[in-house]
Amino acid sequence: PTGVVFIYGVFALAAIALYGTQAIWMVIVFGIIYGLAGAIMTVPPPLMTAEIVGPKSYGVIYGVMNIFLTLGSGIGMPLSGYIYDSTGSYSAAWSLYLVLAFAGMGLALLALSKGRARLTAREAL
Repeated sequence: PTGVVFIYGVFALAAIALYGTQAIWMVIVFGIIYGLAGAIMTVPPPLMTAEIVGPKSYGVIYGVMNIFLTLGSGIGMPLSGYIYDSTGSYSAAWSLYLVLAFAGMGLALLALSKGRARLTAREAL
């Protein structure tokens, strides 16, 4: 759980770094934070999937999950551009990504909790 909070917290921090900034140094700070978050995010999904579902059906479930990770990545940049073109600002996009980071954190923590309980119950049988 600590790792999940840290990872999503780093993503939230990256979104906060760009709120209303006009300074180039904040864009650089965002790039560093987001780059670290992107690299860190490659590790937890397979580990969390294994912890939540166990070894049975891991490949299928992780594969489906990756489809949605890829779709989210592919939609994010054009959506940010659309929001900017519609509003003249990226603030709504950063707000959306901040909300999504916290929602993702909550859902990941819930999934870990439920998955662990289910696996523990299965092992007890």
